[in-house]
Amino acid sequence: MEALEHDLLEEPSMSLQIATTNATLEKLISTAGALAKSSQAQLERSTGVMREHVNAFERAPELIADQYCPGIRPYIDKDK
Repeated sequence: MEALEHDLLEEPSMSLQIATTNATLEKLISTAGALAKSSQAQLERSTGVMREHVNAFERAPELIADQYCPGIRPYIDKDK
């Protein structure tokens, strides 16, 4: 394998082609890594927003009770 690779590298056009391919692969790997980090950050933000909405929905009965039935709150808290 090494002899074949050595022979191929001796040819200037093949050597240049291999170098170009390697550079392209490195750039693709770098771009894929950057996209993965960006996607992770976006997913974390989206998850945080969804968590806030779920928390708001979970608090909704208490907020409605406080607004429309102020005396019922002790009964709601008792069930927790």
